[in-house]
Amino acid sequence: MSIPFLPGHSSLFDQPKTNFSRPHALGFRNGVPVYNEEKPGIGGSMLATQTKLRTNTARKFPPELVAQKKALKFEAHFEEDVPQSTFEKRRVRHVLIFFHFEDGSINVLEPKVANSGMAQGSLIRRHKIPKGDASADEFYGVDDFRIGDSIQLYGKTFNITNADEDSKIILRELGYDVPSEAAGEAPSDLYTTQRQQREKSQREVKLTPKKPDALKQFLENDKRVLRFFCYWQDRGNAYGEVRKFQLHFFLSDDSLQIVEQLKPNAGFDPFPVFLRRSKPPASFGDVNQIRIGSAVEVHARTFIVYDLDEFTKDYFRKNHGVTDFTPVKLDEPQEAAPVVAPITDPALFLIPKPAKKNFQKLLDNDRKILRFAAGLVSDKPEDRDRSFVVSFYLADDTLSIYEPPQRNSGVLGGKFLERRQASSRSLILPRNLGPPKLFHPARFTLAEQALPPSSIHRSSAESTVVQLHPS
Repeated sequence: MSIPFLPGHSSLFDQPKTNFSRPHALGFRNGVPVYNEEKPGIGGSMLATQTKLRTNTARKFPPELVAQKKALKFEAHFEEDVPQSTFEKRRVRHVLIFFHFEDGSINVLEPKVANSGMAQGSLIRRHKIPKGDASADEFYGVDDFRIGDSIQLYGKTFNITNADEDSKIILRELGYDVPSEAAGEAPSDLYTTQRQQREKSQREVKLTPKKPDALKQFLENDKRVLRFFCYWQDRGNAYGEVRKFQLHFFLSDDSLQIVEQLKPNAGFDPFPVFLRRSKPPASFGDVNQIRIGSAVEVHARTFIVYDLDEFTKDYFRKNHGVTDFTPVKLDEPQEAAPVVAPITDPALFLIPKPAKKNFQKLLDNDRKILRFAAGLVSDKPEDRDRSFVVSFYLADDTLSIYEPPQRNSGVLGGKFLERRQASSRSLILPRNLGPPKLFHPARFTLAEQALPPSSIHRSSAESTVVQLHPS
């Protein structure tokens, strides 16, 4: 007899169980923890929520899309209230929605924005999202995603604005009507707009021009120098004049050098480097804009360019199309050059110069010497017995006098006159005025003549010399 099925009379043991095993309903899929809702309860009996299995009424997809694990990527946005801020009321947040053909799962990602102050990244993890509440039997499929429509996931309304190109191609192959353009732009909020403007202004301030490759510039332009001939008008100052300069611009490192062209006896210090090689000042400007007649300002001095060298002309002709290189004529006073008579007398030079030698005479009269025995004409008795040897060298017309030493004479013998070109004036004190007359062989005679005091009197000559130069 069975117990009636009345309140208080039912028993759990009316249908006894023999299987009390618990199925494995928790697991991982694609690295994501999932719960298998189709697994039965203890002993294989269905749970209360499994009395009617959930079904996915979405269409079946081509197997190649499932095998290749393809996914659709949609661009969307949603709006949220900002009650704690007095600056803004609503904020727009941009997201990416992915629909996976493998299992019909959906995940929502929000791209991270630097310094946003919000927890961004994965907003909805990857899983099948039911329509309506969690106990619904239908899940969102690819039919629910349309560009320009909105979709509600877990209480948030996402407005779909666009999809990537691969997703559009797949949707067209599946037979969906997909627009080629985006369905409008996402609305902008006040905070995001001002934040973008502030970041743009900061980037413009920090943005610096890209530095050129110094090594490449050096290898391509080494020893290439632009030379500008210019002048500086300095007549406004006392004793000022028009001063000429050469402006050198080095293409290898964009450096500048200014060299002054000094005239002979200009009266300026001999320092031609007006500006050493260095980076040009800010007032210099762009070298490619310099032309003949242009004014270049360097350290408060204005230089006027009046001509270029051939390399600089060729550089501007090839790189900038300049064809007019007519030089500017300078208005300079013409000063007559002083006529200076050449100096022939070596003795008149500030630093005496040696006279030019007659090499032919040296070759013809080498080792030919005129020797004379001479005495000293003097009123002093002790000088009357002194004897001398006068030697005249024909090779260079030089003269030397030697006094042979005599015992008990009281006078030291030796050189009386070093070998040199001598004149009558050099032997007489005080000196006579007028140009000196050098001794010559024709002036030597054997006849006695009256000479001034302290003069050498020739008495005899060697016989060999007399034969060569008879007196």
